[in-house]
Order: sequence, then C-alpha cells, then structure tokens
Amino acid sequence: MAPGSNSTVRVIYGEPMAPSAGSAAINFGQLLAPVLIDLGSDVRPAFLSRLERTAADRYRTWSTELPEWSSELLKCAAAEDEIADRISAAFPITEDQAAELDRRIPQARAIYYAAFDQLTVIEQLQLQAAAERQGANAWKSVALTPGLSDHVLDELATCSRLEEASADLLTELLARQLAQ
Repeated sequence: MAPGSNSTVRVIYGEPMAPSAGSAAINFGQLLAPVLIDLGSDVRPAFLSRLERTAADRYRTWSTELPEWSSELLKCAAAEDEIADRISAAFPITEDQAAELDRRIPQARAIYYAAFDQLTVIEQLQLQAAAERQGANAWKSVALTPGLSDHVLDELATCSRLEEASADLLTELLARQLAQ
C-alpha cells in the first residue's frame, strides 16, 4: 500500500460511518492519516490509546454542558479510559516510542477537536457516536494482526465492545432527545 492511500486508513479505522441526522459523515482515520501514516504498526495501538484519553476528556466536558446526561456521559468517559488502560497494557512501548507518540498527540488532538467545530453539542454527540463505531472497527482491524496472543485478542474484543456500548448509549440518548 502506498503511504497516504485510503487502504492504509481503512486498515487503521475501518470504513466511514453513515451520517447521523445533523452531522456529516467524517472518517477519523482519513482526518488523522497525516499524523499516523509513517507511524509503525507496532506502536499504532499505543497511539490510538492516547487518543482514547482525548475522547474521555471530551465526554467529561460534555457532561458539564449537559448535566441531565452527566452520568451517562461520564460512563462513556470511563469506558474511554478503560480502553486506553487495556491497550496500553496489551501493547507496551519503549520510552523513545512514547516520546514520539507524545510529540504527535497535540496535532492529532487538534484535528479531532476541529472536526467538532461549528457543531451544536447534540451534533457533536452524533458525530462522537459515529467515531465510537469507527473505534470499534479500529480495534477489530488491529485484531487481524498476525501473532497476537489470545490475551491481547480478548483485550481488543473487549475494547471493541466498550466502543460499541458507548455508541449505543449515545444513540439512545439522542433518540430520547429527538422524541421530546
């Protein structure tokens, strides 16, 4: 695969999600490709785990903006932190690799946050639900890596389920909002 090709992005993140009402379909893998493209596949999961922490921070912010949904949003934040913890443990990296990932995170965080600019908080949650489903696909893609232990495969499956549970919870909250 050529660097920058869509095939590379699909392997990292899966296919783009269909748009939710009020938000455009955004493929976060394509958005983040400039940050990820020359990153070795051996450290990509650790990088993605750092992005999970960024999503957890977003959930905590949303929980203050939408106090009526605070407990649900904080549950999603906890799931993001759990995913980050599980992936960090399953895919340890060296200090030099960690320093390189830490150097890249600000750019990735800025790209992630920019995707939500100009959206209402409800539209942001719609977009985040799609992002969670893309995250679930990302962990499923990582699980296709040859030679992973059964333990690591179990961790990846758990992370994928956590992503899907957050997406489902957001979808449920948004459906209730629309029903009002």
